[in-house]
Amino acid sequence: MTRLALPVLLLGLAAAPPASAMQDTRLAWGRNDTNWHMGVSFGVSLLGTELLELGGWKPWKAAAASSLAVATAAVVKEFLIDRSPSGSDLMADGIGLGAHGLLQFTIHFDWPTSKAPDDKTDQ
Repeated sequence: MTRLALPVLLLGLAAAPPASAMQDTRLAWGRNDTNWHMGVSFGVSLLGTELLELGGWKPWKAAAASSLAVATAAVVKEFLIDRSPSGSDLMADGIGLGAHGLLQFTIHFDWPTSKAPDDKTDQ
């Protein structure tokens, strides 16, 4: 998956309008579209990370691969699908990915099904 992300990203940027054609370059807080970009990038990267971890990936590799896939999708969406890139939308996607990284590497949920191989306090 990550091997495909860079060529797709480069192809999208080569075929897209230049970054100087962006509609805006400031983050528009409170706009529904901006909030949507933050939420979707956070949620999809979190879901992707969890699914990759269930598949046996290490947490940091799963988070990196999922975030790279979401970032690639965001850039392709803005430059190729919309054909009118928005700096505000891309910044909102970045904030969502940053929030995912912060959550992933700072908070640990101790689920009942979690395995703790070094925990011998119950024996």
